[in-house]
This record gives sequence, C-alpha cells and structure tokens, in this order.
Amino acid sequence: MGSCYLYSYTIFGELVAFLVGWNLILEAVITIALAAQSLSDHLDVLSDGQLAGWMRRDLGRLPWDQQSSPDIVAVGVIAVVAAAAICAKKKCSLTVQACLFVLHLLVVIAVIFLSLFHVNPSNWGTDSDFFRFGPQGVISGAALLMSSLSGVKSIAMTAEEVRKPSRNIPIAHTLSVMICSVTLFTLSAFLTLSAPADLFAEHAPVLRLFEDLKVRNSKYLLGVGAVCGLLLVIVNQIQYAERLIYSLARDKLLPVRLFARWNIRSNTPWCCRLMVACFAGVICLTVPFRCLLETISVGVLISFALTCMAVVMVRYDPCQIGLGKGNPLRKSISAESFVMSRVSSELSEATTNSEVSHSVSLTLKETAILLTAEKGTTMYSVDRFPAIEEECSSTSSGDGLPDLRTYRRVVNAVIWTGICSLVLGAVVRFGPATGEPLGWLALSTSFSLVFLNICCALYIYRAPTNQMMLVYSAGGVPFLPVAAMMCLCVMLFHLPAVAWIRWSAWSSLGLIMYFTYSRSRSTEGAPPAKEIFYSNEMAMQSI
Repeated sequence: MGSCYLYSYTIFGELVAFLVGWNLILEAVITIALAAQSLSDHLDVLSDGQLAGWMRRDLGRLPWDQQSSPDIVAVGVIAVVAAAAICAKKKCSLTVQACLFVLHLLVVIAVIFLSLFHVNPSNWGTDSDFFRFGPQGVISGAALLMSSLSGVKSIAMTAEEVRKPSRNIPIAHTLSVMICSVTLFTLSAFLTLSAPADLFAEHAPVLRLFEDLKVRNSKYLLGVGAVCGLLLVIVNQIQYAERLIYSLARDKLLPVRLFARWNIRSNTPWCCRLMVACFAGVICLTVPFRCLLETISVGVLISFALTCMAVVMVRYDPCQIGLGKGNPLRKSISAESFVMSRVSSELSEATTNSEVSHSVSLTLKETAILLTAEKGTTMYSVDRFPAIEEECSSTSSGDGLPDLRTYRRVVNAVIWTGICSLVLGAVVRFGPATGEPLGWLALSTSFSLVFLNICCALYIYRAPTNQMMLVYSAGGVPFLPVAAMMCLCVMLFHLPAVAWIRWSAWSSLGLIMYFTYSRSRSTEGAPPAKEIFYSNEMAMQSI
C-alpha cells in the first residue's frame, strides 16, 4: 500500500512509521467526527433550528464548553453509515459513493452559478473586512483547513484493490488534487465576492448565506448537496481508517486477532470499521467542533512533511527496494539492501532444489556476508567486507548511478533542509513584523533560510538518481518536495499551542503502546525465520 505510513516505514523505520500511522488514525477519526457534526448543523438549518434546540433542552451542555451540547444526531449518522458500510457489498458501496459524488458536484456547480448573480467587487476592496487578518491570518487559516485535502491520502490505501496501481493511483492522485484545488479556489472566490466576511456563519455558512441573500428555496437544494458531500467524506474516511489499522495489524504493530478479522460479504475488516465508528461517536459526544478542527491539522502537516522527505530519499536510494529492516541513517543498511537485492536476484536464477549453481557472479562469491539479528533490537547488522564497498561504489563509477556515498550525502542534505524549514517556520511565526524595529533582521533571516534550502535542493539535484524504470515518477524532485516542506513547516508553527499539546498527548500514548506491545511483537521485532550465509566456496541457506 502506498501511503504516508508506507513511505515512513520504508525510509525512517518502524518507530516513526508507527507514530505516523497512530496519528493518521486519529486524523481520520476526527475527520469523521467533523463531517458528522457539520452534517448535523446542516440538518439543523433545514429543520429551522429545531434539532439544536432539542439537544440543548434535553441533553444539556458540555461541562467543559457551555456553548456546545452532546451531538447525538452526529452519533446517529455515524452509526447508520457504519452499519450500512459493514452490511453492504463492495460493488453496492462503490455505486452509492459514485452517486453521492455526482450529486455533490452538481450542487457545487449550482452554488457557483448562483453566486454569479450576487458578485460585488467592493467585497474585496480596502473598505471591507476582506484580508483583515493579513498574511498571518491566511497562513493560520490554511493550516487549519489543510485537513480538507486529507482525503487524497485515502486513494493510496486502495492500491492493493486497484488494477495497475502503479499507473492508476498516481493518475487518480493528480486528478483529485487538481479538481479539489480548482473547485475550492473557485467556490471560495465567488462566495467571498458575493457577501462580506461578517455574513458567514460558523456552522453551515453556505446555507445561511443564501438565506440572507434572499435566494428562494436555496437551502433545500444546497442542503441536499451538502449532505451528500458530508456522507461521502464519512464513508471515505471510514474506509481509509480501517485499511490503515489493518496495515498496522498486518505488520503486527496492533493486535492481529482483533483488527485483522475480515468480512467476506463486504470484503473489509469489519472489526476495524466498528472500532473507528465507536471512537468517532464518542468524540462527537464529548468534543466541540472548534477543538476538533484545531487538533486534526498537526498530524496531517507532519505526515505530509515526512512524505516529502521520503520521496526525495527514495529517488536517490541506490537500491530503491526499501529500508524497512532498520534505520536508513546507519551506514550498514544501504549496503544490506544493495547486496541483498543483488544476491537474491542472482540466487533466484541460479538456485534449483536448494542447490546453488556456479553461475553466481564472482564478486558476490568472493564476498562473505552474514546477516544476523541483533538480539533485543529491531536492527539488522551486516558484517561488511571491502568487496561489498567496492561492489556498492562501483555502480556509480562510470554509469552515473547512485551509490552509498551519494545516498548519504542526499540524506544529510535532506536533514539540513528539514532543519532550515523548521527554523524558517519559527522565524515567520515568532519573528518581528516588517514594520517593527527588528523586522529587517527577521526578513533577511527568512530569505537566507530559503536560499539555503534552494542550495540544498540544487545539491541534491546534482546527485545521481536511480535509473529504475517506473511507470510513474513524481516530477520536480527535489525542488517541489523542498518547497512543500518549507510551506508545511511554516503552517505548523501557526497552529495554536493547544493543538500541539493534544497532539503530544496522543503521540505519548502511541509511544507507550509501541514500547509495551508493538516493539516486541512486530514483524521486525520477531526473531528472523532464516539466516543466509555466503562464503568464498559455497552459498548455503538454512531455515
């Protein structure tokens, strides 16, 4: 499965991958809760406020937030959607999702069309409240709303269920990002041109806006589209969360017997789906909308930043087969990946009935390699000999291919890029403004950090890349990932402090889970099933 979790597992190792997956689970569950609460707000507008009045009257207020009440309607929506998803067959679920998407897209087009009749350029003028919070407010808003693109990650989790995933998944990613970006920008532009900022309500703003603009019966048309879109988000995120939990369970980072149970009828891990629905329902009852919106963004931004770093490292990896058996920053790991890939390809062609023929290349026969698991750790050590270093370094001597030395340089450059991006985010957020006495210092520091990142990107660009023929490879590497890392780090520092506190608490629970359960039971933590030994005179495989 191609996802942020897999990229982190391949490049950064098991611990980082577990924390990424742990936070992505929370992100998906919070997205479900946000969509359900928003759907409840839209239903309240359609019922002329009767649902909210009933919940406040009969259910009371939350003790820690007197402005909110337990959203029992959102819990009911999640329960109905989860039950239907568990019982329905896969083809039926896909058909329903396609219908919901078409209805939602038609209503979005209708909203843009209706907005054309109310466009007033003065709403973007200097006398209006447009852009009243300045660049800092725009960055903070973008950081909070970054979760609106989190659904794109769910496409990668379906790689095992797609025909020709190496071709179709990247195409689906690209088209989804393009369609979502164009639609969001167009819709936001026309809505902000149609009315001043103070007319937008906190809950169900589009429905209330067209009511204030005196568009007859608009709330019912827009309500249908909003309900379809929010239902689609709930279904999509439930599927994403269940597949992510199943991936963690398959790697034995979570209990296998509990989370790897499969429903043959719907072809899904039903226990994961049930747990996600229950978790989201509890959040809807106890956490208000604003707190959820602030909490979700930290994990999304961090996972995207790690993916950007991993994309660069994979492109310049001399093996490009993954470094899942340890920390890639250790010098021996790339040698292990390189030699194992070469030896396995040689032996797969030369081995018949557990006997190794003499067709193994001379350089590999003269190299003694012993792979042993270090007791009590998840690392794998490689006892390297000079012949291995010659074999690894010779790949780039005349062919322009990457080797261990160039890969280490790329890794170091990526690390420095990440550090400069974090410092840039801190300077932009906490540094003095341009008009203040020391504003020139913050501005020059920001430009210097951007210049250093550009230099690092140019240094990485000059390194030899892996020449493996791929159906699809991301364009603009390493410049686009480096630019994305800078933007993501700047947005991270514009999130409120309470969001970081909540994220730290959830990550701490993940660390406790990893070191008490996952580390000793995971696929890497388990003792190896076999040892492979190659010597100068023989190649022997013992199981």
